Amino acid sequence: MTTKPELKKATIRARIRSGWSREKAESTPLLRKRHNKITKPELKKATIRARIRSGWSREKAESTPLIVVHRLKLNDVLKIEADGLSLSSSAYILGVTTPTLCAFIKRHNLSWRGKRPNFKNFEKNPNSNLQKSIALGLHNMTIHKRMERLQCSYDEAVAIGNRKFTRITKELILKAIELKNSGMTLKDTAKQLNCDAQWLGKKIKEFNK
Repeated sequence: MTTKPELKKATIRARIRSGWSREKAESTPLLRKRHNKITKPELKKATIRARIRSGWSREKAESTPLIVVHRLKLNDVLKIEADGLSLSSSAYILGVTTPTLCAFIKRHNLSWRGKRPNFKNFEKNPNSNLQKSIALGLHNMTIHKRMERLQCSYDEAVAIGNRKFTRITKELILKAIELKNSGMTLKDTAKQLNCDAQWLGKKIKEFNK
């Protein structure tokens, strides 16, 4: 039986030494390996050397495929933006890094309706409720307590402003005790005297000691 042109004698001898019969060794065609188009052909020696210098093992440097960089298109970005996802999630879906997507948004002057990315340590988000409260001179916990108590939005809680209480003096405490003895509750007494009920109750207890 004649061998095929691409089947070398060395290949036949190697097959026979590995236990193949002569007939099978001569008749079985070569199996051409299909290279992975993502890894092998595109992975240059310079890339492998750079990976090894950065601390990779040789096996990992040779087997890890290259990261395919996707080019962002305006229509695709606008379509993702309409879903209201965060920048990190949108970047993952588009196949790019978050900084790449942020740069694309800034370059095209897009208004992103989704959540903003997380800030690093010691960085301040000027659009956060905390920084807004500080800029307005309000205590952030006070605003959030209003939101929880009144079931309102942040802007509605801010619109209430700071409540100005009357300073609790000895005369005010005596007046409060008189009103309480007349049958008024502490809450009504504090409301009439324009002061905080909890703080007024504490001062009355201290005064009666």
